[in-house]
Amino acid sequence: MVEASGGNIARVAREMRLHDSSVGNWVRLAREAKEGTAPTAEERAEIRELRAELERVTRERDILGKAVGYFSASHPKNV
Repeated sequence: MVEASGGNIARVAREMRLHDSSVGNWVRLAREAKEGTAPTAEERAEIRELRAELERVTRERDILGKAVGYFSASHPKNV
């Protein structure tokens, strides 16, 4: 429908009473699948896992950085 309307995602979304972002995501996925660049289900699962791990490691890094700052400031040599 988007291609038939000249690529107007907003108009198609409005006509179907859907969010622009949802229709846009579907169009992007369809185009990627057509081009053969869409990630497989296995790749998408791996990407989700890697993002979760990155978030966890980033939180750990931030906590450790704060701990180093705290303990460095309270160490007798630094006072």
